[in-house]
Amino acid sequence: MVPERLTRLLLQHRDRYAPVYPPQDNSDHGPMALLAMWGLGMPVDDLARFERQYGGKLVSPEPSPATADSPHPARTSVYRDLLARFDADIARDGWPDTVTRCLPPLLSGCAKDAFHPLIRLAYGVRFALPSEVAAGLAYLTLVGADAALERRARTTPSRLGGADYLAHWRMYRDDAYAQGRFGTRVARVLAQVPLCPARAPDRDPWRDISEACLQVFHATHDFFALHMVTASHALRVCAPYAGTQVTAIGTVALATAYLAIGAPACADVGLPQSGPAAPPLRHDSDEHDIKISFSGMEQARAFDDARYVAVATSYRATREGRSRAS
Repeated sequence: MVPERLTRLLLQHRDRYAPVYPPQDNSDHGPMALLAMWGLGMPVDDLARFERQYGGKLVSPEPSPATADSPHPARTSVYRDLLARFDADIARDGWPDTVTRCLPPLLSGCAKDAFHPLIRLAYGVRFALPSEVAAGLAYLTLVGADAALERRARTTPSRLGGADYLAHWRMYRDDAYAQGRFGTRVARVLAQVPLCPARAPDRDPWRDISEACLQVFHATHDFFALHMVTASHALRVCAPYAGTQVTAIGTVALATAYLAIGAPACADVGLPQSGPAAPPLRHDSDEHDIKISFSGMEQARAFDDARYVAVATSYRATREGRSRAS
C-alpha cells in the first residue's frame, strides 16, 4: 500500500507538471520512478529528494490548446481538463471499472511516446493509485489511438510466438526504420511492414513475448530496447483491463518497436542467471535505471524467473563501469 505521504507527493507532482517537457517532449518519468523506488524498498525521504531534483526540468501545462505549431497536446490545459474528467469518473465508478471502460479504445496508441503513457497508467494500476490512473488515461487520450497499428493487430495471427515471433521480422530489417525520433520510426514501420499479431500461446501470453523483449535488451543495451522491457511489463499489468485485443495489439506494438531499433540479432546471446554487483540505487539515480530495476523485479516475481533481475543488474553494473571509466 502506498503511504499517505507518497500519495500526497505524487498528487502534488501530477497537478503541478505536464506529462511531457521540452525541448523534445520527453515524458515525465518522475511519478513512475517514485513508485518504482517505493516498490524497491527505498525510504520516502529519498523519494522526496528525487522529486525535488527531478522536477527542475519539468513544465506546467500551458493555457493554449494544441495546434500544428504549438506544444505536444499533453503540455496544454486540455491535459488538466482530462485529469478532472478522469478523477470524477474514478470517484464515481472506481478505477478498475474506469480503466476497463476507457483503456480498450486507446490501447492501439500504446507505442506512442515510446510507450510512456501506457507505462504511467500501469504504475497507477499496479499500485492501485487513482491519481496516477487518471494521469495515465489522460496522457493516453492525448496521444490517441493508432489506426494503423489497430489494423495490423486485426490481421490473421502469426504461427509464431515469443523470440521466434520477433526474430521473424528481421527479414524486414531496414536502417531507415531506425532513423529519427522513435515516433517517426514506429509510423514508418507500420506504414511499410505487413506486421501481424503473435500466436497467443496456451500458457501466459506475456511470458514468452516478455522474455523475447528481455533478450533484445540484454543483447543490445539499446535505450529503446529498455522500453520494450518496461512496456511488456506494463502490458502484462494492464492486460486484465485492456479488452480482448490486448495480446494482438501488444505483440504488434512490440514487434514495431523491435524493427524501429534496427531489428538486432540477439538469439545467440544467452540470458544470465545472475548479474555482477551493481551499486545501490540512490535518490539521484537515473530514472531509467530505477524503472528497469523495478520492472525486472516485478517480472521475475510474476514469471518466477530470476533472469529479469540478473539482466537489470548486469545493465546497471555495465553503465556504472562505463561511468567510472569516463
